Amino acid sequence: MKELIKSITLKQVVSTILIIFLVIFVMMNLNPIEVSLIFTGVTMPLVILITFVFFIGYFVGRTVKKSKTCKEEKREAKLKKVEEDSICEAEDEE
Repeated sequence: MKELIKSITLKQVVSTILIIFLVIFVMMNLNPIEVSLIFTGVTMPLVILITFVFFIGYFVGRTVKKSKTCKEEKREAKLKKVEEDSICEAEDEE
């Protein structure tokens, strides 16, 4: 028993606590709600709506971050090329 307790990591404890909170959250948000869309309405459990909105936000955030990262990499590559060109020009003058 002591070996079992010693083998439990902090990550396992935190994961277990988060899973317990997630189950409690789901159980508290099972009541159906009506969502009014532009042309229609949909009835669904609140937890489904929250999950759906979470994933939409996650993917929008990833897309925006990827776009910013790509722009920054292009800008850095352009600056690096300008620096290399100026170094080459300086070497040619010597």
